[in-house]
Amino acid sequence: MNDPSKNAPGPALSVIIPLVDAEKDLPALCDELYPFLDSLNRSYEVVFVDQGSRDRTPTLLYQQHKLWPDLTQVLLGRGQVSEDAAALVGLRACRGKVAIILPLRSGRSSEVIPEVLDPLDLGHDFVTAVTSREGIAAWRRRLLDAETWLRMHLAGIRLGDPDGGLYGYDRALIEVLTRAGSGSPPVPELLPALAVSLAQNPAEIPVPALPKRGERSLSGRIDQAYRHLSLLLGSSRLPLRLYAVLSLGLAVLAMAMALLVGLFGLFVTEAGVSGVLLGLLLAAHLALGLGLFALYLDRIPGGLQGDGGFQLRLHLAPSGAVAGNVREG
Repeated sequence: MNDPSKNAPGPALSVIIPLVDAEKDLPALCDELYPFLDSLNRSYEVVFVDQGSRDRTPTLLYQQHKLWPDLTQVLLGRGQVSEDAAALVGLRACRGKVAIILPLRSGRSSEVIPEVLDPLDLGHDFVTAVTSREGIAAWRRRLLDAETWLRMHLAGIRLGDPDGGLYGYDRALIEVLTRAGSGSPPVPELLPALAVSLAQNPAEIPVPALPKRGERSLSGRIDQAYRHLSLLLGSSRLPLRLYAVLSLGLAVLAMAMALLVGLFGLFVTEAGVSGVLLGLLLAAHLALGLGLFALYLDRIPGGLQGDGGFQLRLHLAPSGAVAGNVREG
């Protein structure tokens, strides 16, 4: 049986907006977004994907769909999910010839959309925005450069700014990504990394840094740190191999020290200090191993679902059109 969504005419542009707990910022965004998209003189749709809000965001999204039913899709999930999982669901649902991911947490206005559209119109299939590093401390800039170099050489991921969240996709790449993300779990934290590895003609565009919007929450900092670790270590087995070699070396060292102390009575007076130091070293080593184990366990297909699975609770499709395929995670 033919899928009617395959034959349904789609708009020229889909703007996908992942958001969570956006009750305060959502009205201003909608007041700005739709008039700006009208000024682009191309057909469009807006796809809102809620990541598990606990405030009135779902109610406001429902009202927005009632206000613009022909131009708006709304996808609500059960529980909190990552931004990448929400973006992937939005890509599955969107119907546009090109799609732009514009997370609400980025704080960027609609005026950045043409900057992403221009490279897509020129034939690039994946566009990522790189935030300018002007004005940040020199030590932090060197640290970011070192992380980018490691990410490229250790994991093979050419992604200049993992925190930007502003990406553009053409329809061919969207189809590839939605097929690649059809397993279980779909695609965990590495959607942009997967996209840049599959893209035939990717492009990066510089965008100015925005002023800080207040102190970031603890959960936001944890999510950011985990994302960076996933991009740096999650695609390579080298850290696990290095850890295995280090484990063998520490085991040999511990056995040698135990043999010297037990059989020959060496370091008797300092045995307590040596034992404490060795215990701290082994405890740190064990903690590192548990962290690596948890990181890699989250990558095992069929293992922990984590944030990868998006359980669809409600999909408000555009009226008069059939939305794209959306599968429950």
